[in-house]
Amino acid sequence: MRIATEDWDCVILTHSSLGKIAPSKEAVVEFSESVGDKLEASIREADDNNAVREAQRQKKMVTAKIMTLADTGKKDSGLLSFEKLGVDMLLVDEADLFKNLWFHTKKTRVSGLSSACSGRALDLFLKSRMIYERRGNDGYGLVFATATPIANTIAEMFIMQTYLQPKRLAELEIDSFDAWAAT
Repeated sequence: MRIATEDWDCVILTHSSLGKIAPSKEAVVEFSESVGDKLEASIREADDNNAVREAQRQKKMVTAKIMTLADTGKKDSGLLSFEKLGVDMLLVDEADLFKNLWFHTKKTRVSGLSSACSGRALDLFLKSRMIYERRGNDGYGLVFATATPIANTIAEMFIMQTYLQPKRLAELEIDSFDAWAAT
């Protein structure tokens, strides 16, 4: 908890140590609701029963995965949540380790498009969104460093942009994978 009580210019943590700092339950619930709202919109826009079923399955899976972020069993059970530490920027080395971030797509049976999602990627995404909201319009608060941003699929580029350029993707109305891929 020395992170919150001192005036540091930089604190270096391992990926696993960052993952052990739990966000507040309220932040996780709010994040879960925003993801759920996006999936509900996808369900309403679905044009066949298979797409509806798949979107509902994904909503259940992702919501459950998000809610595990609030589980403090494996996290630091200190008094301070991530957002109370005062972190205003994350510089992430080996950012390719966080590429398994979930995204919704209506496309099925396309090689390289996975509906899998890692807890590590969701955790970083939630924390980066907290910093982004705290900083407002002055910057994103997230910097990635990696030698392999795209290793296997074009979907990995969308994920990197989702982390690093959320505002621009929304401005261009291509913040969903299907809209982005259609460009």
